[in-house]
Amino acid sequence: LAFAAAPSEGAAAANPKKRDKATMVELRQKYAPKAEGELRANMAEVALTRIHTVKRTKQTLEVLTKDAWELVFVFAEESHARGLEEFVIARAMPDTCVKVFAFLYKSPGPGFPKMYDAVAEYGRLGFPNKRFVIEAELNKDYEFCSTYPSIFVLPAIADLDLLNHVAKFRSRQRIPVCVYEHPDTGAGLYRSSQPLVGMRHRSKQDETYMHFLRNEKQKKMVVMDSRPKTNAQANRLGGGGFENKANYKHVKIYFQDIENIHVVRNSLATLRAAYKGGASREKMAAAEQQWHKHIGLVLQSAKDTVTQLVEKRASCLVHCSDGWDRTAQTVSLSELIMDPYYRTVHGFAILIEKEWCSFGHQFGRRHGHGMNIRNPKDSQRSPIFTQYLHAVVQLLRQFPTSFEFNENLLIFLLQEVYTCRFGTFLFDNERQRVKADVFGDTVPVWAYVFVNAEVFTNPVFSETKGMLPLDKLRTDCISLMPWREYHCKVIEGRSSLDEYKFEEQLLG
Repeated sequence: LAFAAAPSEGAAAANPKKRDKATMVELRQKYAPKAEGELRANMAEVALTRIHTVKRTKQTLEVLTKDAWELVFVFAEESHARGLEEFVIARAMPDTCVKVFAFLYKSPGPGFPKMYDAVAEYGRLGFPNKRFVIEAELNKDYEFCSTYPSIFVLPAIADLDLLNHVAKFRSRQRIPVCVYEHPDTGAGLYRSSQPLVGMRHRSKQDETYMHFLRNEKQKKMVVMDSRPKTNAQANRLGGGGFENKANYKHVKIYFQDIENIHVVRNSLATLRAAYKGGASREKMAAAEQQWHKHIGLVLQSAKDTVTQLVEKRASCLVHCSDGWDRTAQTVSLSELIMDPYYRTVHGFAILIEKEWCSFGHQFGRRHGHGMNIRNPKDSQRSPIFTQYLHAVVQLLRQFPTSFEFNENLLIFLLQEVYTCRFGTFLFDNERQRVKADVFGDTVPVWAYVFVNAEVFTNPVFSETKGMLPLDKLRTDCISLMPWREYHCKVIEGRSSLDEYKFEEQLLG
């Protein structure tokens, strides 16, 4: 086995077509191939930031990626293995996110405009109106809430003094904000973090604010707490918790039983270990069932939320602890079910930018290219976005003609969230991206998607109006279908799509 290092940054900058190669580790398995095609078949390419751990034992080097692809290389000389180990550690685990490849990866053509325009998207959704305002001043410098976007929608009746009090009583100042108003029922979909009730605290201002969120003639505001009730109760010991009915008398709370980041991480690891290790049929089925349980809970939470908004005409607040993991899953799936625009390629991109990127899902922390980048055992790493895309796959399979995009798009996003080739999934919130000039100094992942739209387009798509039929939406484990082809491709290192076609079309 011989190692071929990627070109230097200088070489990459001189030739835009080779820039993607600057982020790759190329390992060539030499068996005296007779043709270049055979050499290509025996070559593995791994994006450096995709690497999770590197372990060397004398002449053997084991490389494990963050999505569970395992490569083992045996060298003739121990010094060669040591040299590769040092190279990979230095390049794959930079001490800051601004050193990743996305800041070198440029198109020679004109720059790409910022993908997501919050004012335009909220305008499409019918904001502002008599009940809501688009607030663009309160958080323009990210001082009101550092992990919220600079622009969001608030009840028109809420004044600044009330908002400041509510912010003090919500975890990380993530107050309830409206992200969607159903066009027929007028019910609002809100998202936030948990209230800081602790063991005996209350905020009359937060309780009053909850009244303002209700739909017309709605007696009780509905709260969809994504957590298991026992977890939410345990959070009270740390100062968090949920809307206690003793104080929030006009609130009805439903606990959704979606597990935390640690349970989800362990479940996916168990599933991939079963696929990789040749597990028995029983163990394979048990691992799939456990993973599908977590997918099903997220889908059921979205289904319950949509039921409240549409059938019961009740406004809903969705939150978990901090409001950037399980909350993002439920809210974005609910909107995907209700709004056909979000089921188009462009609309799905807007949905991810809106509910995941702008509202502060910790892409950097959860995927290991942000805080603690050199600590593979960081307990905050978790495949929450992966879990969400697996839930979307289930919707695609249950309603195959209702989505303009296909599974290729989801596979591509699952791959690119680890490569750091694009700026979209860098950092943990909008404030950090603005500070690092991600929007002006990197290429968005959607540029690739739109240039290669035919690769990601569903050939059986039939444009429809309205929401997906809830009575046909299945969320139980038995009805969910394993995505074995994706997992096996990852484990075998075959998850990449046709990169060379992409390069030719994007870079020219």
